[in-house]
Amino acid sequence: MTVIAGDNLDDASALPGHPQDSYAPANDDHECCERVVINISGLRFETQLRTLAQFPDTLLGDPRKRMRYFDPLRNEYFFDRNRPSFDAILYFYQSGGRLRRPAN
Repeated sequence: MTVIAGDNLDDASALPGHPQDSYAPANDDHECCERVVINISGLRFETQLRTLAQFPDTLLGDPRKRMRYFDPLRNEYFFDRNRPSFDAILYFYQSGGRLRRPAN
């Protein structure tokens, strides 16, 4: 998991819509390492698109479901949710489906 501190994303490069969501799955090298930024109440996480795509029936795994939360100005997904809880959610995706309860 990568946490991004500060606002280091270039707003000028943001395009309307999220390009990762409009492409059909492909088996090329670029698809495997395409990154996505998820902002949870101001704390930014970064992961690979293929990590989320492992669970296509979930909110983050389904491009159509997560599109509602996309902020084209910042080129990220924004969720106004509990920050510490998201560690366990992201771990679920990164571990291939294992559940881990947050410490608090």
